[in-house]
Amino acid sequence: IENQVIKECANGCKSCTGAADLCLSCKDGFELIDNSRCVPMIEKDCPRGYTSVQNPNGESVQKSCNPCHDDCKSCIGASKDNCTSCPDSKILYGGACLSMCPSTTYMIDISGQKQCQSCSSSCLSCTGPSVDECASCRQGLYLHINACLSTCPDGFTADNAS
Repeated sequence: IENQVIKECANGCKSCTGAADLCLSCKDGFELIDNSRCVPMIEKDCPRGYTSVQNPNGESVQKSCNPCHDDCKSCIGASKDNCTSCPDSKILYGGACLSMCPSTTYMIDISGQKQCQSCSSSCLSCTGPSVDECASCRQGLYLHINACLSTCPDGFTADNAS
């Protein structure tokens, strides 16, 4: 008859199985990650790169954390449109991490996070938010000194070729 040996669960585990480092549940103050290990909670949230599982009524389910989508650095859900920050090579826009900003937006760095912000409503593309930071204009408008105008100013004529 083989002797049964009692092993202590890994740090943070409330219950475990197998090799004692496979956590089934976590002690208070820890979050279950990858359904196998417990890591300290940060202000009752999952650590960076993970998101807590939510049930349909919005309540957290059993202190469980799942990885963010591969595109995200941090997130509020597992979908690629639930990012709250992106890796350095990506730009945050509408919850997604993109390689470049879409037209009608420009890239800005806010506290180390690149984000896409909207251009002025007259701009098709721009370098900043102001009406005089347009790089191209919406149809029916003319670009003049980085501003989109409905008519040409005195002394100028429309050049429809450019």
